Amino acid sequence: MREHPILMADEMVRAILAGQKTDTRRPMRPQPPRWLATQLESGFRQFVHLGRGLWGAAAVAGNASCCRAEDTIRCPFGAPGDKLWVREAWALIWTEYAPTDGQTIRDVPHRIEYRADTQAKYPGEWPEDAGDDEECPRWRPSVHMPRWASRITLIVEDVWAVKTIQSTTPWVWACRFTRETE
Repeated sequence: MREHPILMADEMVRAILAGQKTDTRRPMRPQPPRWLATQLESGFRQFVHLGRGLWGAAAVAGNASCCRAEDTIRCPFGAPGDKLWVREAWALIWTEYAPTDGQTIRDVPHRIEYRADTQAKYPGEWPEDAGDDEECPRWRPSVHMPRWASRITLIVEDVWAVKTIQSTTPWVWACRFTRETE
């Protein structure tokens, strides 16, 4: 079992917390070459899981051993049984005072606030017009969320490749998950 980060927008986080979201999709990168995509669409080849999040395009009648190295694609969700920790917009709020020289986050009382919960323009109960104030905290982008600040962990139940009708990303990874409870 491995852990992988996954970015989620505020709406997606709220849906996960409400129990309404149980699957997601992400573009396949890189997209399969045209010749392979044609064979996948016609049913001559299919994606097979090779282990550790690596997928290959094997002949339908064949097995995973017939996959060539150049026909393999890594899935960002990993494999069934792996865990996804959700990265979302967040803020670190000092509850008493900010750290001084030599102090770390662990040394100073703080709490983490998530934008999906508040939907406020600024974290820490600051008014909407406080943007000019230097002390006003800012939301940190989800891409910068460290593992220790994540509150949602998802368990991958199933992963598969999907052909979409969009021309920009015709192939995507789909993933079904359940929320890990503590």
